[in-house]
Amino acid sequence: MDDSALQFQLSQETKDNIYRVTGLTVDQIREMPATEVDRHIEKTENINLTVSPPDQRQLGRGSVLLDRLIDPEETESRMDGFVFKPTIA
Repeated sequence: MDDSALQFQLSQETKDNIYRVTGLTVDQIREMPATEVDRHIEKTENINLTVSPPDQRQLGRGSVLLDRLIDPEETESRMDGFVFKPTIA
């Protein structure tokens, strides 16, 4: 993907807030691996960052349509049941 398509600019207020919270500038964060940023925050804030277990309701369960897909012949046979067929009395 072309990097120019993903360009955006943070406001100075956002940059200041990031620095205030993390103790790192946006440029420092951009150049550091994520694990190093985590270690810096843990060290300066004297906390342990942990990854929360995923919410079971948000886990991927596959396509909800997967079990509903049928071949064209079955579609036709099911549709035949819906078609109104007049009877002559």
